[in-house]
Amino acid sequence: QSLEALFTSLAHYPILSFGLNCSFGAKELHHFLQELAPRIPCHISIYPNAGLPNEMGEYDESPEFTALCLQNMAKEGLINIAGGCCGTTPEHIASLVAATKNMKPVPVMQERKRVLASERQIQEIDINGPFLVIGERINPTGKKELQESLRQGSMEIVCDMAEEQEEMGAHILDINMGMNGIDEKEMMLEAIEEVTMTTSLPLCFDSSHVDIIEAALRRYPGRALINSISLEKEKFEKLLPIAKKYGAMFILLPLSDAGLPKDINEKKEIIHTILARALELGMHKEDIVVDGLVATVGANKNAALETLETICYCKNELGLATVGGLSNISFGLPNRGFVNAAFVTMALQSGLTMAIANPSSDIMMNLAAASDLLLNKAGADLNYINRMAEFDAKKKLNL
Repeated sequence: QSLEALFTSLAHYPILSFGLNCSFGAKELHHFLQELAPRIPCHISIYPNAGLPNEMGEYDESPEFTALCLQNMAKEGLINIAGGCCGTTPEHIASLVAATKNMKPVPVMQERKRVLASERQIQEIDINGPFLVIGERINPTGKKELQESLRQGSMEIVCDMAEEQEEMGAHILDINMGMNGIDEKEMMLEAIEEVTMTTSLPLCFDSSHVDIIEAALRRYPGRALINSISLEKEKFEKLLPIAKKYGAMFILLPLSDAGLPKDINEKKEIIHTILARALELGMHKEDIVVDGLVATVGANKNAALETLETICYCKNELGLATVGGLSNISFGLPNRGFVNAAFVTMALQSGLTMAIANPSSDIMMNLAAASDLLLNKAGADLNYINRMAEFDAKKKLNL
């Protein structure tokens, strides 16, 4: 497990200090701390060995050398607490004290980040950064082959979908096991086990049952995203404390027991109500991603405009990340791809952070990459060039 993934999984606890001990000497631990320190909002500790053991299993690193390495780390702002592990002696500690006695502790970083984690890697979510895709395909609704596979207790198609979506450029994978004829909780837990071994991407858990979401969060070896928490009584009252308990991020869905909000003002009221309760429970704005609640423009001519206004409001006024199921906008219309493509570019211009979508949609993924490029987002130039190279290569193979 990577250091960043481990810390992200634990960051919801009131941690005094997070650090490294044993295994290596101070010199060998230096680069791990350089990776870790910029991301950790607590004190950082290090208790190194007196170097690496020799062929006799003994330690040869001098007290002066160990102290010098730790002094340099302190000067770089990488550590607050230092000590010694295997092979260190009272002389090592005395040298360390002498080398650092006039140094002040490093201020603890106050900035909070939006980060999900699998067992092996993290995924940062930057409201001003590159567009992210939550792969939506692991959902049995309307997929007869997947439904039959799950009834047979097989995870083969689930794992294939996970692998394919990662290859297509998904950043997060949504897992939904809701269907008749299976034990949804058992299948959700099995899917977590199998998908975690298949892909390094962090997961998003989607179920209408609170107990299944909690079971998934308890089992998951990382920091997950909950899809979703609304103002519906059971979810609002039970799922928010569960998100806090397990340190999960969650998608805020502006729905209530009365159904869809009747207008943009009611939508904003719901967002504020859920946000206020989450903050009251000790969560932070960085734990929340607001769903723009995309409705079909075929039924409501203002559907796109209201969603874009919600995205702008959440990002610019509230400082919240946003998400949407973009293809909903075109439901029931002919040639839906054109409407979806236009909406993607408009949503990105309005500040959309991520979408729940099928990453195999070339038109959506390519337009998102082009939009990031035009909006001058970090790394968008190389991402666009690399994506187009892959797209051209795929077209040649299809020919």
